[in-house]
Amino acid sequence: MALRTLLLVAILLQPLGAFEPLSCRGGVALGRINLTVAPPNGGTERALTSINRLLPGDKISYRPVEIDAMAKKKVRVALLLVPSEGSKIVVFEPRPADEPTSWVVPFRVQLASLVWGPEGLNKAKVTNLVANNDELIAQLADYAAQTQEAQAIIQSITQQQLAQDTGQDLDAAVTGFASRFPAARIDRTQSVSAQLGALIHGVNPSLAAYDPLAQNPQQQAAQTAGLAAAVAGLFFGNSVGLATGGGAVLVNLHSLLFPQTEFLSALGETTENHPKDQEMGLCGSKAAASRIQRAFLWATRIPDVPAPQISFQKTAHLPVGVKASFPIQMKAKEWTVATRAQDWRLVSQDGQKTIPIATKIDTKGKTIELDLTGEKVKPGRWTLAANWDWDPMDIPGQLVLHDISRFNGVHLTPDSQDRLNPRAGTLDLELEGADFEFVRKIEYKKQGDPFAEAQSLLFHLPKEPADGPESSLKIRLNANPLTPGNYVFLIAQNDGRVHDAPFKVLPLPPAISGTPIVLNQGSQDQTVVLHGTGLDQIENVLSDEAQITLGEGGTGEARSATIKISPDAKPGTFISVQLKVKDFEEPVTVEDALSIAGPRPAIAAVRESAPGNPGVALNPGEMASNSLVSFEMTLQNAPEISGVALFCGNSTRGAPPLRVKASDGKDNPRFIQESADSVFLSFRPDSVGRTGCEVMTTVTTPHDGESAPQKLGVVVRLPKIDSFQLTDDKLGDSLYAAVLQGQDLESIVKVGWDAQTGVAVDTIPTPLESPDNKESLRIAIPWPAPAPHAPLFVWLRGENRGRLTSARY
Repeated sequence: MALRTLLLVAILLQPLGAFEPLSCRGGVALGRINLTVAPPNGGTERALTSINRLLPGDKISYRPVEIDAMAKKKVRVALLLVPSEGSKIVVFEPRPADEPTSWVVPFRVQLASLVWGPEGLNKAKVTNLVANNDELIAQLADYAAQTQEAQAIIQSITQQQLAQDTGQDLDAAVTGFASRFPAARIDRTQSVSAQLGALIHGVNPSLAAYDPLAQNPQQQAAQTAGLAAAVAGLFFGNSVGLATGGGAVLVNLHSLLFPQTEFLSALGETTENHPKDQEMGLCGSKAAASRIQRAFLWATRIPDVPAPQISFQKTAHLPVGVKASFPIQMKAKEWTVATRAQDWRLVSQDGQKTIPIATKIDTKGKTIELDLTGEKVKPGRWTLAANWDWDPMDIPGQLVLHDISRFNGVHLTPDSQDRLNPRAGTLDLELEGADFEFVRKIEYKKQGDPFAEAQSLLFHLPKEPADGPESSLKIRLNANPLTPGNYVFLIAQNDGRVHDAPFKVLPLPPAISGTPIVLNQGSQDQTVVLHGTGLDQIENVLSDEAQITLGEGGTGEARSATIKISPDAKPGTFISVQLKVKDFEEPVTVEDALSIAGPRPAIAAVRESAPGNPGVALNPGEMASNSLVSFEMTLQNAPEISGVALFCGNSTRGAPPLRVKASDGKDNPRFIQESADSVFLSFRPDSVGRTGCEVMTTVTTPHDGESAPQKLGVVVRLPKIDSFQLTDDKLGDSLYAAVLQGQDLESIVKVGWDAQTGVAVDTIPTPLESPDNKESLRIAIPWPAPAPHAPLFVWLRGENRGRLTSARY
């Protein structure tokens, strides 16, 4: 029992700088050592703390690196092993701590301990201690587990302190630690005091007075609770507590419990002759300084379980160049030890190539993360392998590694692009041109707008969850708020990079109205005018049964086109056309745009009925604007007329034609079809156009379309002369005044007795008091007249020859 009062716990294993002394400000520095294991048949030595099964014949090797003691020759170490079947602890003979030594393991081991005696050790006393304490095996097992957790949480706290300068989430780090060590989890529903007590108990067993060799466990528990309560009291008024932020309080606790002390992992020292995880620092409790004879105990638990049976749920497809996770599966009890697998590697499909790879198993998320950033990692089919100590672990399942896409050729499918316009509403669009299996986020924004903000988009893959290369990806986009122009998709993958993929929001597609356009069989080139909207966007018009050539110029509402139909086209056939539109990927189809009719109706001849005397002579091909004119037209291919159109052929305004329907002879304008080959037409020219209008006409049949235009004449506005009176008012040599009365006299600019010589009119008409708006015009006329009752000639505005009138003196 005397020795029991002298033995203290030594934990807090810390990594050391390559040439820095061991620092144990939370305890006593004992030294730095290598404690490794090798199999009986030889093999790479592994750190004892990383061993999963310690079997008979294995060799445990001890090598000192640095002994922190004045009398190094006095320091002794003894190995304690606890058999797996639960029998008594075996204590090996103490040996000098400053010399390398080794022990051969005689049985399967569940717990390995090292006793460190700075002033020497007595095997008999150590054996007597463990032999007389039946509960010490269980206590040492618990102590070993807590030692491991203490080391890990100290490392986590240190990483979190460093993370404050890198923006990492401290709480996330704490959660990750807790997932590895369930015993260290914090119950957020408990009081802050209880949470801090649990933390202190896990962080530093020596400070919490945890000692499996203590004589009075009840006193130990009271000390632990008292220390927890004292420390917790410092945090009660703090706005940041464990209940709301575990990471921040861990950092504060670290500074409180270990002021100005840097606690690092017990494993991690790199030396020239040993692998990274073999050297460890050994620290003991300061409480031992007052003991008459000191001895420190370090322990580690050996899981002593077979390798976990890890397998894939399915073939995993992963991107090269990033850290990627995928689900794995194993038995529930195996998750607690799965993180102890070692030497993870990729193995090529033919087994000829092996690449070491860093891994991280997430026991909570049931996934494994592979670091695929190494230069040697290449696309292809691989398997995953690891070691359980020295025994290889085959992981059933296959990995397929892919180059992560750069999205250089990503684009909307032609159909998606063409449907994307401001009135399209919510659209499901499709992207293609890359492998989308690793896409994690898609946004879009307008290009060229410095104030445009990226908008997130919903998306999904054809195979969800992703299971290999995805050649397309569907997105949902509301087009109503958008305006035509250039936009860009912003696509993010596992690598965190954002890739641009341009696209356009198009204007509304062109629309042709008045379809079908009737074309006649037997006609070579037929010129038509297309009417509609957006016609200026059309670059070409295509059809399998017609050759269509767009005219130059035109507007969005009207464009001319010359059409030549196939000689094989039959009457009654409807022809669809495809419009090649600017920025549209695919042609816009206009169904039944053209209709094939029989031979085109034609106006073979026109005969004008002789009009009554208008008072002023008409030139050939003219028609008085204010008169009623009549024509008889001889027709071909027009057994039935449905309408006649009148329009100005020389008008540039594109005014709609005057449509004349069949009548009973009472309407004006009107036409009467007298027979299958003739039609009678009458109208007033001023209902078609003003002076100078070249009146054209076409006839339309119900089935065969419209004839070619036929010119009927030119509209002129003639004055109406009711009277001509010569006066005796002499105006000059051989000139006398005369007065004309009538209507529209303002068009007369010269008068005379023949068509070649005239006298300019220098006055304007004067209105007369009459119900029919008559007026008078004072003119100068040469005298004498060339003959008795000679007729008067008048010149109209813009003409260079006089017109004969019915006016005589």
